[in-house]
Amino acid sequence: MSEHFEAQGIVQDFEKRIIYSVQQVFQYTDKKELEVFLNQKVQKDSPPQTFVIKTRDSKGKKETSIHKVTGLQYIVLKDKVVILKAIQLVKKTILIKENKAVFKD
Repeated sequence: MSEHFEAQGIVQDFEKRIIYSVQQVFQYTDKKELEVFLNQKVQKDSPPQTFVIKTRDSKGKKETSIHKVTGLQYIVLKDKVVILKAIQLVKKTILIKENKAVFKD
């Protein structure tokens, strides 16, 4: 998904991507086996990680921020558990065309 917006000398571009990949498929025979499996995976796997990168070019009047979140999702489908790795990337760029606007922290 992407979006482009321009008003009063400010140009803003927004881009969002989500990528899923199957890491593992586990088949279980009873609910207790499923509970043990999920408890082990949740304790072993790390929580979602977030990365933020911001760059600012005052001379070029451009600011870019990138937000990346990675983590695992567990989906139970009948007698199977599908483990997905999810990556979400959001990029936002602001460009000031006119001298009237100023970056604010």
